[in-house]
This record gives sequence, structure tokens and C-alpha cells, in this order.
Amino acid sequence: MRIRHCTLTCEWPTTGQDLIVEGMDVAFRFGPLKNSNATSTMLGRCPRILVASPDYLAGTGMPTEPGELAGHSFVKGPPGAGVRGWTFEKGGRRATIRGEGRLTISLNEGTTAAAVSGLGILATGLWGCRAELSDGRLIRLLPDWAVEPIEANAVYPAARAARPAARALVAYLADELKAISV
Repeated sequence: MRIRHCTLTCEWPTTGQDLIVEGMDVAFRFGPLKNSNATSTMLGRCPRILVASPDYLAGTGMPTEPGELAGHSFVKGPPGAGVRGWTFEKGGRRATIRGEGRLTISLNEGTTAAAVSGLGILATGLWGCRAELSDGRLIRLLPDWAVEPIEANAVYPAARAARPAARALVAYLADELKAISV
């Protein structure tokens, strides 16, 4: 298959937004927040997981230990989700692995679609692929191994008070995400 030997990067502007200049009332960020004068509210902590399609696993095999991930193809996602490395924990044991990205896409929806298409293993937040896991298009890998969750934050522009509608949206999301946060 020729596609296995190529590398592709697709980028959409997902960082560096000036909320005031762009007239945004609120932005949502995953991962550690950079130093900022903006006000933020933590919405929850999203479990991070590894997933792959049944077709990908049929051709490569199902890893049962983190060390078995070496040699697999990875889909590299948005900043904060990357394939720079993961530390897995299970029963007091820790294992850290690195994966090389075969495909890089800066939007979570694109990385999920690539994983569903069988292009590799994806490290992602559970919130972004629940439907694909539920209907069997993706399979969770190493479910007995825990990976550090990722924070989800709402960020308001620094120079002005948050509008009531933005505050209400953030309060609603925070309440809804409690049930699926760790």
C-alpha cells in the first residue's frame, strides 16, 4: 500500500487567536493553558485514550502492552494530544512510549476520521470519539492502562467582562461534562 510510506501535515488555525480582535466571547482550549491575562474556567478533565480501526488492527495486530506499540503508525493530532510520548500506568507499573506520526492533522475531527479510515493509531480524548467507539468504527487500545487526562478550559477575553450568554454556555458545558470527566 503506497500511502504507508508518505507523511502529510494539514493545518487549520487553532492557536494564537486574539479573542478581542476576533470579537470572540469565549474560546475552548485543551491542554495546559499558556500564560495569559485572559480569564479561564476549567470545564473538566477528558480521559485520553488510544484508538484504532478494526481494519488497521486486522493488518497489524492488537497491542496488549505499551511496548508493543513500537513500529505502529500513528495519526498525530492537535497540539496537546500529540505523539511526543505517553506515560501509561497499570498496577504500579509505568511505561513511557513514543510514536512517530505518519499523518498530522490539526483538527480532532480530521484525526478521528483518519483513524476510522485505518491510517493508524490515534491518541485522543474520549470526548472526541465516543460515537466511533460506540458504533465499533474505533476500538480502544490498552484499556487497562491509564494515561494522564487532558484539561478542557473555557477562556474569556482579558480586556472585557464575559457576556452573560458566554457565562451561561460555559456553566452549562461544565455541568454536562462533569458526568464524563475524570
